[in-house]
Amino acid sequence: MAERFVRDLVLVLGIIVIAAVLINIDHAVLEPVKEYLSFVVSTDFSWQPVLNKIAFLQPLAQWDLESWLNSWPQISTGR
Repeated sequence: MAERFVRDLVLVLGIIVIAAVLINIDHAVLEPVKEYLSFVVSTDFSWQPVLNKIAFLQPLAQWDLESWLNSWPQISTGR
């Protein structure tokens, strides 16, 4: 179990490093990739449908998580 956790952690860290490198390279070929990464990171996601389908998490679906998340400070992507 610990091996799987470490493997997944290394994979996630690798993806984050690759994304960070791609964002910091100024090349015309990478512009669509940068725009897509910005879109994915900044897109709002609703947890309500997911929480409604899992029986023991249904009480969480009634919480107003969206306003709680929206109260967090916005992070500038540098654009």
